[in-house]
Amino acid sequence: FKKIDLHVHTPASDCFLDKTVIPEQIVQKCIGAGLSAIAITDHNTGVWIDKVKTAAKGKGLIIFPGVEITVGDAHNHIIAILDVNKTTRDIEDLLATLGILHGQLGKKETFVQKSVVEVIETITGSKFNGIAVLAHVDSTNGVFDQMKGEPRKDVIQHPKLLAVEAINYEEVTKLLDGADPVYQRKLTVYQSSDNPCLDDSGKMISNGSSAGKHCLNGIGFRFTYFKVDDSITLESLRQCFIDSEVRVRQ
Repeated sequence: FKKIDLHVHTPASDCFLDKTVIPEQIVQKCIGAGLSAIAITDHNTGVWIDKVKTAAKGKGLIIFPGVEITVGDAHNHIIAILDVNKTTRDIEDLLATLGILHGQLGKKETFVQKSVVEVIETITGSKFNGIAVLAHVDSTNGVFDQMKGEPRKDVIQHPKLLAVEAINYEEVTKLLDGADPVYQRKLTVYQSSDNPCLDDSGKMISNGSSAGKHCLNGIGFRFTYFKVDDSITLESLRQCFIDSEVRVRQ
């Protein structure tokens, strides 16, 4: 089992508080937190992926290229994770396919004018062969908060959706354990940090100018243990989502 954080922001995101942070600091923070792998998931950009991969080279930290995509004017957030051999260019190709152009990169208010289902199908299709995850599904900008009725049910039941990220892990697990009469779907539920800003006691800052921002010290604030191969790849992560009872520990 490897300790992994699949939702990490860098200064490439507009809402990352300290723009003086450099890639080497992100890598060192991850290593200090005991993480074996992370996904770089900035808002609507992949510009820092190659920078962090370069800083991590030879240090035993695996970097998954990813992106947090804002979908629709309701601002649902979907995470795309690509294989470890992919680069900034691959994430930019994905975003261009979804209609996000260079001048819109990195901005939280930028949004894809497609449905959540269409975005999931683009991420997981043969061109990108990625993993699509509903980001913080039970919080603001999550599908549980922003979608209702049949559209939300259709997203949860989509066969290409393998996992959701949750804030309230136990509550979401109860809804997605396969027994709920509405969703009728068993999905992997896991936690990642979304690296919030923390106070001196290690608690998330919920008010003031740092609330809702991303900070270096929040990396690894939440995480999950995944039973992956010795060489951590997207396929080994995919198998964890498919066989979560054996391969995922919260």
